[in-house]
Amino acid sequence: MYTSKISAQGNIGVSYISQEAADVQALEMDRNACIECSNCENCHHCVKCTSCKHCAECVNSTNLVDCNRCIDCSDLSSLNNEHGIFGAPSGG
Repeated sequence: MYTSKISAQGNIGVSYISQEAADVQALEMDRNACIECSNCENCHHCVKCTSCKHCAECVNSTNLVDCNRCIDCSDLSSLNNEHGIFGAPSGG
């Protein structure tokens, strides 16, 4: 596994493919205004999140997919949570 150096905004990229892929991921998190995140993809404005994908404005979240405005959530998929309130599927 390859990990990037800590980026300017405290992000760390992770890749099983190459060091370059890990570095690119860290820079992408910086460009997307994420702070202190690790191994996230296509996320925006996330803070201290880990292994999230396509999330937006999540805080201290782990292993989320396609979430929005989550706070202190973990292992959720396709939810549109605000302030950690569960059970609201996206689009519904």
